[in-house]
Amino acid sequence: MKHVLVLLLIVMTSLEVDGQIYQVSGKVTQAKTGKTLEGVRVFANKVKALATTNIEGEYILNLPEGKYELETFMLGLNSS
Repeated sequence: MKHVLVLLLIVMTSLEVDGQIYQVSGKVTQAKTGKTLEGVRVFANKVKALATTNIEGEYILNLPEGKYELETFMLGLNSS
């Protein structure tokens, strides 16, 4: 299987909503081409939050205050 590198840009915003909930947004692109990737799942395992990228490769997650490692996955995509 061909290795595909994914560039995941994460932007933390300081929007506070309903008791320390923050909006995390970003864009997922293919590293070699810069092409946006639609349908990539972005997952914050610690709180089991999931978002899927739109046609422009963008996603939004609403997470409580804390530190998170985000994972990405897409059927047929190797993000190593």
